[in-house]
Amino acid sequence: MQALKRVAQLDDIGGVVAFLASDDARWNTGDTVRGDGGSKLLRPFMRGTMESPEISYLYTIALLGISFMGFAAIVMLLREALGGHLRPFDVLFARIYMEGALIVSMGAMLPPLLMFWALSTGAVWRLCSGLVGVPLLGIALSYPARRRATTGKSTPRYVRVNTTIVLLISLTLLIDATGLLHERSGPAFLAALTAFLTFSLVGWLQALSIILVPVAN
Repeated sequence: MQALKRVAQLDDIGGVVAFLASDDARWNTGDTVRGDGGSKLLRPFMRGTMESPEISYLYTIALLGISFMGFAAIVMLLREALGGHLRPFDVLFARIYMEGALIVSMGAMLPPLLMFWALSTGAVWRLCSGLVGVPLLGIALSYPARRRATTGKSTPRYVRVNTTIVLLISLTLLIDATGLLHERSGPAFLAALTAFLTFSLVGWLQALSIILVPVAN
């Protein structure tokens, strides 16, 4: 993708090489001369390369989120294999974590996708923060009611603590979406996404001892 909106010809590159090899370039030293048709102008978010630290980090988060979602499904199958039937609460529990893993994975893939629309770096981070923060806020606000409807019991204290943590993460993302964090919008998005994924993984590991206990039919 070039700003000149055409494919480079041999003369386009040859002219640059001829200049650098001539005496006219004798004052150019220790520098990099780009002959890319202005592609860097269309990729401010990528910093001129598909291997920037932010993109590599986002790919890692997306991979972890997808792996976590698959692991959650495997655990549910394992529970049935151990001879226990799935209670409605088990289904809800697995679904909540799968929803969270999906949000993390899609959120991590959004910045590279939006980069192709030639948006500014700040606009990419703000838009991603809003698109991830809204569904996380929905999970935090709706889970207590969904849990009560499934179990018929009041919301335990630890559930209120957990939903409060998710609520704080979602509010951080929504604040980031407003642009108040300015140049820190990118680190804030990455930190919030990482915090939610870490929180989900820790919560799931702590709940395994309960989930894997077979329930007699």
